[in-house]
Amino acid sequence: MSSVILIINPTLEAFVLQRQELCMMGDMPRRSDSRDRMIAAARRLFRAHGYFGTALSDVVAESAAPRGSLYFHFPGGKEELATEVALQK
Repeated sequence: MSSVILIINPTLEAFVLQRQELCMMGDMPRRSDSRDRMIAAARRLFRAHGYFGTALSDVVAESAAPRGSLYFHFPGGKEELATEVALQK
């Protein structure tokens, strides 16, 4: 479905074009550092409490990352996160 807008005022036209550009920019994925923060938090927690003493909820809380991002970045869960920690020395 397309729409046609007839704009007579040039100032209004510039405003509409700017809004359209901003809306299209919002659809693009944003770079997030939550993955790096989770790896750093897991590294600190694994050192302090060990692998079995660290819960994934602790990693999420320590990293201040969105809860859903853990399984987005690490679909394999705690094991995959620990592997990344070990690989990034």
